[in-house]
Amino acid sequence: MTIFGGALVVLTGFYVFFVLRVYVGVSRLRHQPRGGSPLRAAVVIAARNEASSIEACLRSVLAQDLPAHALQIIVVDDASTDATAEIVRRVSAEQPRITLVSLPPRPETGVGGKPEAIRAGVEQSAAEIVITTDADCEHPPTWVNTMVSYFSPGTALVAGPVVLKAGGGLFGRVERLDFLGLVVSGAGSIGSGRPIICNGANLAYRRDAYLRAQENVQRSSNDDGTLMSRIVTRSLGSVAFAYDLGAMVTTPAQGSLRAFFRQRRRWAAVAGRFLDPTIYLELVLLFVFFATLIGATVISFWIPELIPAVVNAWCIKIAVDLLPLLTVMRAWGIERRWSEVALAELFHPFSIVIATVLSLVVPFRWKDRTLRR
Repeated sequence: MTIFGGALVVLTGFYVFFVLRVYVGVSRLRHQPRGGSPLRAAVVIAARNEASSIEACLRSVLAQDLPAHALQIIVVDDASTDATAEIVRRVSAEQPRITLVSLPPRPETGVGGKPEAIRAGVEQSAAEIVITTDADCEHPPTWVNTMVSYFSPGTALVAGPVVLKAGGGLFGRVERLDFLGLVVSGAGSIGSGRPIICNGANLAYRRDAYLRAQENVQRSSNDDGTLMSRIVTRSLGSVAFAYDLGAMVTTPAQGSLRAFFRQRRRWAAVAGRFLDPTIYLELVLLFVFFATLIGATVISFWIPELIPAVVNAWCIKIAVDLLPLLTVMRAWGIERRWSEVALAELFHPFSIVIATVLSLVVPFRWKDRTLRR
């Protein structure tokens, strides 16, 4: 076996360890006790040029099954150039519990736009619990109640499930599974006691923990992963995952390969700044595993001796991935089609490697802002 093949074997072993830890974490979530007394909550929605979706989002938040006085809704209009603010004003005229915070136009700030908007909303809130979501998301009536129910006295942050809406053809279904894999990884890492990723489209935290986590840091550096990392490493409270259909948020799929990589490149560019260096090491090793797997697959066409190691690595990867993935799909009632699962598994390493490389070498614009590390 070549040195390349030996490296693939070692990296595959690391990957198995990582995914099995996720699986154990997911298994623990199923038995995680829920509790906590009713707490007043504030939903913060950062919106920039979301005129096509903001009303549907607000209507779903307004339909929550809890008293109106228990829920504050804050929309932070991040200098939109469309009718976003006008739509929010119209809806808020019917529903006074909606507050519109308008941020003035400002110079491009790289990755700071949305985190700064979230912070403005948190500072405006008066509730003990803040729940963030995106302006293109929709929510079940049980959403807020379920998220808040996961706050025990020592809990500082609760991450919730986000799934892509069904539809969009074959690529849309593959994208949905690929996205679910990220959510499962985040849920399992939290369940295993080693939180790594979360999604700001469905994230709740204590307001005081958020503000303490932001002390002595740049205003633009408080993205979701960084916030969770600070809460953990500064011992501001525990982190939980709301493993419950009642907390599930839906968001549209990208629907095309180009839009998919534009989104993933943006996510990679604004990845969390972890205070624990071992998390960086794990993420680097995951990237190296995927890159090595792709490289070995290509090289095996010219070096047949690599084929057994490549085939074994692919088979092992798929087998261990299915453990947490199928567990969550069964729990959340997500339809399983084996052909689409297989395509998503084959697509997965390429999506990670391509998006990461693009984020490092290609700056790009998103909603009229240049995103960069």
